[in-house]
Amino acid sequence: TLAVEKGAVERAMEFLRQGECPKHLLLMLLANVTNTEGGVHVFSQEGKTLEGFFVMKLVQMLVEGAPSDSFDHAAAVLTNVTRHPVGRRVFLDPSRGLVRASLD
Repeated sequence: TLAVEKGAVERAMEFLRQGECPKHLLLMLLANVTNTEGGVHVFSQEGKTLEGFFVMKLVQMLVEGAPSDSFDHAAAVLTNVTRHPVGRRVFLDPSRGLVRASLD
C-alpha cells in the first residue's frame, strides 16, 4: 500500500518510541497497515539485521501494560503479523522469547 511505501510503519514505531503522539492512534494505524502482506513484511523487518525488532517492541508494550487502553490495537497488530509466515517465524523464534514473555 502507499502508506507502507511512504514509511508509515517506521514512522509510527519511531513516534511510539519517542512518545510524541497518542499511542492508541499509532497502534490503530499499525493495525490497519499490517492488514496487508506488505505491511507485515515491513513490520517484521524481514531480511534486515534487526528482523523482528518491531515485533519485540510491540510484545514489550503489551507485557508492560502501558497504556492499557491500547491493548486491543496492539493485540490486533500482533494478530495481523502472526497470520503470515514471516511474522510467525519471528514471534515463535525461541531465541527471542516472545511467546514466553507474552504469556507471563
